[in-house]
Amino acid sequence: MKLKFGQRVTVDQKYSRWWKHKVDKRKVVLPGGGSKREFKFWKTEILPINNKTGKSARRGIFLGYRHLANGFLHRSYDEGTEFDRAETFKVALVCLSERENPIYVPLENIK
Repeated sequence: MKLKFGQRVTVDQKYSRWWKHKVDKRKVVLPGGGSKREFKFWKTEILPINNKTGKSARRGIFLGYRHLANGFLHRSYDEGTEFDRAETFKVALVCLSERENPIYVPLENIK
């Protein structure tokens, strides 16, 4: 389905940013440990249930497409911060109301 800017859509899931911390012992950069390594990824969540309707599906306006990336974030004292992409994927940007920030929605979840 090809979506157009301003088109009304119904969604019940969104993407949220998560991360896991790992310590890389092979590369000793930070005193007493190693360089910090985080895996940052996008995870789908079901939208909260609306009190008026009793459903999690909400209507919004389609704003456009975006590309999100999962990957590793390397932080070290000497080299700074670096992000290595593991994968990228296309999502929809949807605004649910004028009082909320737009959310990222899986393309297969748009109705």
